[in-house]
Amino acid sequence: MSLPMLMMSIPVLTGVLVYNLRRWIWVQATLVCGAMLILLVLVLQAPVDQLVVLAGRDIHFRSSWEILGRSFVLLPNDRYILTFIFVSVLGFALGGAMVSVTILFYPVVLSLVSIIMAIMFVQPFIYAALFIQIGAVICVFMIVDYKYSQVAGALRYLAFVSIGVPFILMAGWQIEMYQIRPDDATLLKQASLMLGVGVLILLAVVPFHSWMPIMARKSPPIVTAFMIGVVHAAIVFFLIDMLVQYDWLRNNPQFFFAFRIGGMLMIFAGGLFVISQRSFGGLMGYSALIDWGCTLVAIGLRLPDSLGVAAMIICARVITLVAWGLGAGCILGVNNSSDDVRLKIARHPFATLSMIVGGLSLAAIPCTVGFPARWALLKMLARIHPDYAIVLLVSGLCAWVGYIRLITEMIDFSSIMSGELYRTMLKNPARMVLSVFIVASVIIVGLVPQWLYSKASIMFEHIAIILV
Repeated sequence: MSLPMLMMSIPVLTGVLVYNLRRWIWVQATLVCGAMLILLVLVLQAPVDQLVVLAGRDIHFRSSWEILGRSFVLLPNDRYILTFIFVSVLGFALGGAMVSVTILFYPVVLSLVSIIMAIMFVQPFIYAALFIQIGAVICVFMIVDYKYSQVAGALRYLAFVSIGVPFILMAGWQIEMYQIRPDDATLLKQASLMLGVGVLILLAVVPFHSWMPIMARKSPPIVTAFMIGVVHAAIVFFLIDMLVQYDWLRNNPQFFFAFRIGGMLMIFAGGLFVISQRSFGGLMGYSALIDWGCTLVAIGLRLPDSLGVAAMIICARVITLVAWGLGAGCILGVNNSSDDVRLKIARHPFATLSMIVGGLSLAAIPCTVGFPARWALLKMLARIHPDYAIVLLVSGLCAWVGYIRLITEMIDFSSIMSGELYRTMLKNPARMVLSVFIVASVIIVGLVPQWLYSKASIMFEHIAIILV
């Protein structure tokens, strides 16, 4: 039995069942969580390329799957990244059950899990671009439905992915030509250029970033959080796989320089616009842009500590976005006015707490999970690139000011504590418990980040080859 085929089939088959049960959200969430737990057991415990006895039968889990002349291969290094994906989906599945999500949220999430695995498994890598394009098309059905009919963010995201994918395909063509003419070094330079441009577009580097704040303002909060936290992270994993696979690419200093500059552009643009936002969605969108810019800068530095910082930022972002999506899904609705938001804030104190803590963590406020990695990156930049450190510091302060101003304008703490707190506890205890748990996680991990840092470093330990 092929393990990649089995792992990619489980989400698809579960997605078909979930689609037919889309009226019962808790049944959907239970099935999705069950599928993720099964995948976790397979990726962590299944013996690869070994003969085992299961229920009295001999089973051989192969690490590859051949189909249509292409290979899907599960490498040992993929186990940690897949663990991150499955745990992240598990968190968003639980959060989605507590808030209003689009009808196709759970079926599309399961489909995207299979697509992300295909991106990581497929050989040669060039065919991953096709799965990236398919994933972008499928995401549209999750972002838009009859309730959330604003299509601007979904179409902008689909358009930018469609622009970036052809560059990846052209890079693959250049690499194939190099195999025919290995003496022509120009082909590798052109391939590096094409790959750099394509990946930077897919990673929403300025000016291809506008889908992020638009989606944060106009789309379901939990869907937006999943897109930014998990789907976008799959592009980074694709980038890492390319750098590990091709030594001529990781030995190109201009490639890493482009990621440093692209990351700084994201940080600068995010800080420039975040301070003027008048909605929690807009604040989250530009704060996420700054946070992703920090990830690219950390990868572009190409230092042992910076790679661990990048992994920490990616993991912390998911925890933060689950908290924000859980709270914002209760507070922010379709075309809500400021008065509507204030009324919901007064009626849902625990959701408000989750949304605020998640947003502040994304802005890297101290004592939250988003702060330790941002602080480590800032100290690193202060030693080797002081000008970068100044831009990062100012952008972070702009995000803090934006959140503090909006909190003072939109939240009346006296009205929240005037009896609504206890009525909310009785109305939806499950949401209250999950909100308190995720908020406590954001704060505790922020105060004691060593545990998360060690896990994140293990997830990306194979990328040490990039430093060679």
